[in-house]
Amino acid sequence: MKKRTIKSFILLAFLLISTTILYAVPAYPNPVVVTQPDGKTLTVMIKGDERINWNESMDGFTLLYDQAGYLTYAQLDENGNLQPSNFIATDIEERDIVITSFLNTIEKKLFYSEAQTQFMHQVWQIEDEIAEQHALRGAAVIGEYKSLCALVQFPEKLFINAVRAAGALLFDRETEQKLKKNITQNSQ
Repeated sequence: MKKRTIKSFILLAFLLISTTILYAVPAYPNPVVVTQPDGKTLTVMIKGDERINWNESMDGFTLLYDQAGYLTYAQLDENGNLQPSNFIATDIEERDIVITSFLNTIEKKLFYSEAQTQFMHQVWQIEDEIAEQHALRGAAVIGEYKSLCALVQFPEKLFINAVRAAGALLFDRETEQKLKKNITQNSQ
């Protein structure tokens, strides 16, 4: 009886560990060459896993995509949220004095705020629940997820920053642009 309990415990521990390892697949560990929309290339390191990920320059500056599809140096906004800057990322040897001056004002290895990661986790939880419901019914999920996103203005929060943050986390660039255009047109 005791032997069976030990075997069961070992099996359970193995399943838990292997599930955890399979659930969060780490990013590719080697440098990757990325082509910017203007055709210039940039060597980056991909960081994170399939759920939370970002890029870093070869000297450790956090990089995020901007609305135009360029990898830019990331910075923290007034609320501590990670957002793209107006400075397009370049390889170290191609940086001019303006970019170098900007990089002297920010830290390396910046990361998403707690609010941003909580928001991402909520979205993934919803997606996982939907996929699980389909799996229980024997139905495969085909196509894309469709979600309702309610955007609300609060006096203490700038609405456009909330739209920018939500858009960057939830939508592809084309949908994000349509959302911003729609908001701008309907708020005038």
